[in-house]
Amino acid sequence: MIEKARPFYEVEEIKSKEEAHAERWTCKKCASVFDYYWSDLSINFSRATLKPIDIHAKTIGLPAIKPIPLVRGLLGHSFPPETEIVPVTRETFGNYLLLEPAIPPPTNREIGKSTITDAIPE
Repeated sequence: MIEKARPFYEVEEIKSKEEAHAERWTCKKCASVFDYYWSDLSINFSRATLKPIDIHAKTIGLPAIKPIPLVRGLLGHSFPPETEIVPVTRETFGNYLLLEPAIPPPTNREIGKSTITDAIPE
């Protein structure tokens, strides 16, 4: 998914001691700055990350909650515990990412599976 965003950034190569490849990405629209890191962990798996350095964009979506709502399961050789990630519908996931908070965020960050959709406005 990260690679799909590349055309919207000015990209310059930087040095990194920890990763195989590192770049500095600057958003063409808002001038937010991110460090991009890539490494291949095996012949079948590579990892890319964007680390925020200086954010200028307006934050949208609901405050972060835990467990994290995801519309699809994770792929890979290990899975986080259910206290970290909970499956939700596509609509619930979209609301979590895009909506402004219409209700105060939940005070209990450890929201159970059955109540996660109650924290996200419709």
